[in-house]
Amino acid sequence: ACVIPYNPGNYRDFFTAAGRPDLAEDPRVNADAVDSADHEDLAALVEACAPALTTEEWAEVCAKHSIPMAPVLELDRAHEDPYVRDGHLLDTVEHPTEGAVRTIGIPLRFSATPGSIRRLAPVAGQDTEDVLAELDATAR
Repeated sequence: ACVIPYNPGNYRDFFTAAGRPDLAEDPRVNADAVDSADHEDLAALVEACAPALTTEEWAEVCAKHSIPMAPVLELDRAHEDPYVRDGHLLDTVEHPTEGAVRTIGIPLRFSATPGSIRRLAPVAGQDTEDVLAELDATAR
């Protein structure tokens, strides 16, 4: 999972949930704000504490305490995730020579000017001559 505590309360809640109340009392997370000079050290502590809970448990803790979190998705199953699916972050489109292909969707939605996928990735070698011509070179 990717867990990103960013304010003192997030860090305290994170460390408490991870079973490290000693870190929840750390002066770096008990100030009005987290000093930017401490972010690297705190990130290392978060990384060290993260295995204390499963991804599902972190999702629950983070939702309860408003800590930014998202699971790291397996590439071959990412399209099944409700956030990815419902947000159309991945779309399946028909390629003229390759058939149905999955591609990155349009992440922004504008009611008056909806986005669309107008070009797909070229097949291997499709643009070689154009690139070489632009570089004033020839294929070997």
